[in-house]
Amino acid sequence: MIALLVPLLLVDSTRVCRPAPFPKHLPAVNEVVDSAALQRFFNGVSLAPPRHVLLSLGFELDGAARRNQVMESDVGLDSAVTIGRYVVGILRQQAETEQPWAVRLRIVMADTARFTLEPSRYCPPVLESRNYGRPIEVRVHEPLQHRHIATVTVKLVVADDGSVLSATLIQSSGIQGMDDALVDWTRQYHFLPALLDDVAVQSVFESRATFR
Repeated sequence: MIALLVPLLLVDSTRVCRPAPFPKHLPAVNEVVDSAALQRFFNGVSLAPPRHVLLSLGFELDGAARRNQVMESDVGLDSAVTIGRYVVGILRQQAETEQPWAVRLRIVMADTARFTLEPSRYCPPVLESRNYGRPIEVRVHEPLQHRHIATVTVKLVVADDGSVLSATLIQSSGIQGMDDALVDWTRQYHFLPALLDDVAVQSVFESRATFR
């Protein structure tokens, strides 16, 4: 039996940015960058009043350094970029992760240089194309009543261009035809990609899909 149903993805349509939830706990500075080498780089540098640079340090899924970005600086852009390039060269390899991540490195230069880590800022992906407004065909074994309308939980991987790379069933509705239809259908959506310190990145999250 074929039922015609209109699908709906239950995700936020507005973006709320917040401190990045990953890594869950900020690592020590020396776990991210060779702090001894960084200290040697700044030996002999004495600035009054104190000067600072804030860098965003990004890492790929394989744990390799992805980028550095100057977030704040009062030493001049050229000097900040030079510092950033040096820092990238002494970043430590990180463990593999499910999605890209970043931390901010604050460098304060006075009598000696001081280094601290801060969370990056994360803006989750936002659904760009809402329900397409047309029903899809779902194979079922018996006529459906309203109480049987399915809701499933899916795990979505969204690329840095907003396309859905994969959709995986996490929690079934108990009706295989509906599960298959909803999971296949979620792959058609497009998002405004997640932002990590204003840079588009791949993201992984769980959401619900249903029929209305």
